[in-house]
Amino acid sequence: MPRQNYHSRVLRSYMTHMTIRDIITPPEDLDFTSLIDKLSVDIQTLHAIRTTRYLGDRGHVAKAGNLHLAWVYAGNPNDHGRFTNMLRVSPYVFGVLLDLIKDHEVFSYSNLIPIVQTYIHDHAKRLHLELYKQDPTVKAFVHDLLAVENNAVRSAIRKAIFLSVKEKTDLKTFSKKIVNGYHLPTIPSTPQKDIMACLALMRQVARPLAKKASTRGGDTGFWTNLEAELDDLFEKNGNNRDDSKWREWEQDIIDADDRRYLRRGAESNARTQEEIDAAVLVGPASGSATVAASAPGSDGEDGDAQGLEERDVNIPGLGDLAALSVGPVVRDS
Repeated sequence: MPRQNYHSRVLRSYMTHMTIRDIITPPEDLDFTSLIDKLSVDIQTLHAIRTTRYLGDRGHVAKAGNLHLAWVYAGNPNDHGRFTNMLRVSPYVFGVLLDLIKDHEVFSYSNLIPIVQTYIHDHAKRLHLELYKQDPTVKAFVHDLLAVENNAVRSAIRKAIFLSVKEKTDLKTFSKKIVNGYHLPTIPSTPQKDIMACLALMRQVARPLAKKASTRGGDTGFWTNLEAELDDLFEKNGNNRDDSKWREWEQDIIDADDRRYLRRGAESNARTQEEIDAAVLVGPASGSATVAASAPGSDGEDGDAQGLEERDVNIPGLGDLAALSVGPVVRDS
């Protein structure tokens, strides 16, 4: 039997109501005027059912080109049909599947490369990398490049997080630096709250680790601890990042970060002349500026065993240049 639409189901329900009503109250027991009134009401009701475009409550339907809409649909029973149309399974079945695969290594910061490889394979034409699917040499070259870039980006992000903790950089300033360096495709003028909250979480995880002495090639435990924190948060707040629980968490962790670092901004304004000289030193042989200050320790987890390259100026060693412009330069006597 073909599936009936909502109008047909409502129409059949009202006709069933009419039948039961006439059995309980036979029309022949009514006077002529009451019978005409009842017939008129029935006709108008049936006509309204057939001509009304939307019989049910028409709530707001979220629309966007992102998968996060699935969590919006899952949270509203009236939208479960849309969830099923999008993902081809019910919210309950999808939740069971997520629970079964949540511990798989693919959902790990330590295993990002296969995810990118799958994306390139599925979007090769769009990325103008059709040869990736056809030529083994090109595929191997891309994989090597991904490994290098993955290690470099992970290392740079972790070092930036550690340095912001050590320098007590306020969250807004730090977020702008990260967004300007990594956000695609467009750079927002003001960092979004969810981005700032994630960076605040990273700083919270990094705080006890940044104080420890690290060894080159060692594991600081940053990415592992971060994943554990994220697992706890999603277990507590659910998968819908638009939920009020997540919004409350974002505000709470941003406020906590501001209480810790924002009031201490003035403390890191002062730089001794020796610190500035250590950041910019003239090499004895070439006369060019070389790096003298060291970055936070490298670790094996982000694959960086190179340390800082030689550059003209070690900007992290100088700290916040904006702070230097308003803060005193203290010369030790």
